[in-house]
Amino acid sequence: MNDIISQLKGFARRFDRYFLDFLDDEVTAYKSISPDTILLLSEIKRMFESGGKRLRPAQLYYSYLACGGKDEEKAMKAAVSAEMLHTFAVIHDDIIDKSDTRRGFPTCHKYLEDYHRKNKFVGDGAHFGLSQAILTGDLALTLADKSLMNSGFSATVTLKAKKVFDDLRTELVAGEFLDVYAEYLPQNINEDYVIKILKYKSGYYTCGYPLLLGAVLAGGGAKLETGLFEVGEKSGIAFQIQDDILGVFGKEEQVGKSVDSDLKEGKKTLLIIKAYETATDDQKEILRRVLGNHNAASKDLSKVRQIIRQTGAYDYAHHKAVTLIKEAQSQLSKLPLVDPGKKFLTDLTQFLLEREF
Repeated sequence: MNDIISQLKGFARRFDRYFLDFLDDEVTAYKSISPDTILLLSEIKRMFESGGKRLRPAQLYYSYLACGGKDEEKAMKAAVSAEMLHTFAVIHDDIIDKSDTRRGFPTCHKYLEDYHRKNKFVGDGAHFGLSQAILTGDLALTLADKSLMNSGFSATVTLKAKKVFDDLRTELVAGEFLDVYAEYLPQNINEDYVIKILKYKSGYYTCGYPLLLGAVLAGGGAKLETGLFEVGEKSGIAFQIQDDILGVFGKEEQVGKSVDSDLKEGKKTLLIIKAYETATDDQKEILRRVLGNHNAASKDLSKVRQIIRQTGAYDYAHHKAVTLIKEAQSQLSKLPLVDPGKKFLTDLTQFLLEREF
């Protein structure tokens, strides 16, 4: 796994320059509106520089290479769109989840709330932070589209990629809606509903569409486009299952956020719905009392973790992720791809399962 981590870090060092250069160009344009508006772009930059694995742009780029693409400069510029979309998603996701930190740093709305205080602005600082964070996310979403359209590919290829990108953004919002909607349902949801959320919120957005976009930009053809999208769907769902596991059982310093937040928010993950299925009446009572309780004590959260393990929910979720990754790897091995793109994508699928951050 160390090899793929090194490759991701190497990619990030090259990619980050393209992302920051694109932002610098936008700063010039925004200055003509008002110097105050630079805060929006500065906050996108701060969020970007706070960390992240650059998984989405890396998959777009290496999918492009794996499908025989030759213009690495244009592929890097197009990959900016994938990371910019991710920036939009995490800013809005942190607002929805009421998160204070991400990757060990203040979330966008909390940082801007503090900005209000430090600059001695008048009015409601919390509302200022939320409002400006929403607008920062909106700008990132707009710039995601702009960076793809300005990547330098031919008009025909760009328009085809734009259609794919539009589908990605539409389905990402639908997946986020279902995720939030499920939290407020009075009844438990079933596994099919959970998998649908994982597919649209993460499977397509994290892996499926980045791989598909790379294939489209390379002119890989229908077989590669369909095959890579299916590989990405499976590996993306496995990624999110692992993310949910880390969100409960991970180490906070590695995950970069509280490992209690998912339980306190009452997120209906695969871990939780499977725990409910086989829990005893006493265990169900504990789950009902603790999950979704923002004031839950540490000892009660520990009891929930024990129940997840005792009911076999942890093992079930992990096995599900392993199965999906094996299916993705099998499909990937059969596609007529070329190195170094193919090797990177193969190594990455295993990393998505084994990662601890």
